[in-house]
Amino acid sequence: MPLTLEVRPREKIILGQYVLASAERTKLTFFSDDVIILREKDLMRLDEAVTEVRRLYYDIQMEYIGGGESASGELLKKIGSMEAALPGARSDLILIAEYVRSGLWYKALKSARRLIEQDREASRVKRLVCE
Repeated sequence: MPLTLEVRPREKIILGQYVLASAERTKLTFFSDDVIILREKDLMRLDEAVTEVRRLYYDIQMEYIGGGESASGELLKKIGSMEAALPGARSDLILIAEYVRSGLWYKALKSARRLIEQDREASRVKRLVCE
């Protein structure tokens, strides 16, 4: 069954090893089950990876785009060290590690995105308390 993806006009997506930008159409149809797709809103540039959690997201993203074979051992070590540094995120990190072990890179990305949101909220609360 083909995948139909709704995209905004001029939205960029990664499709496999290619970056595509839509024109005025709002739908793209793909006929492959194993293609890598990443929307522009889910992309993180290296200069945006300024916290430990964001760097984890960036590393997972790069593995997803690159096929996910090269650095899963290094990622698992990084996740293990983050568990000690961020005990409140332990269950999320365990889930991310399981996705990495299983090669479920997109699910690992979604879980890491939730961690970024939690980290952002915790930072906001900390700033409010300190002010």
